Amino acid sequence: MVVTKAKLKDSIYKLFYNTIVDNYGNPHTTRFLVYPSFPLDKLTDRKAYPLIIIDGPYFSEDEFTFRETEYLCDLGIMIYNTGKKDLCIMVDDIVNIIENRTESIFEANGVEFLKVDSDGSEPFDHGSDRANNAIQGHVETISFEMKVYLNRINT
Repeated sequence: MVVTKAKLKDSIYKLFYNTIVDNYGNPHTTRFLVYPSFPLDKLTDRKAYPLIIIDGPYFSEDEFTFRETEYLCDLGIMIYNTGKKDLCIMVDDIVNIIENRTESIFEANGVEFLKVDSDGSEPFDHGSDRANNAIQGHVETISFEMKVYLNRINT
């Protein structure tokens, strides 16, 4: 079976998406949603927060050929929350969920983590030009550097 770059990116994205959605919080009470990019229609919708954005994965374009069996890639998970304490809890929870499933989900599907890092939280201010609709909070990015093995990835 031929593995295309698009299929590979989709498979890795789905590993992260499914791990977060299936294992974080109670689906009947959890209000957060997971997106592949920031949903601009939710920018000033207070009910939409917290937001989780899975950005990537990204491969070096010049190193990606189908003759190789392993590749390096990066992926970021950005978490937007209106409360800094809640943001810290979410970041810890999501990192723990992924780390606890490293062997059973990620390594079994050809993903080996090389580095997991966080840049710390930064404030955000969405909609500040409209004082009544301004949403303020914090965002933190969790960065994953990984090696992907084509002979083990499920596409």
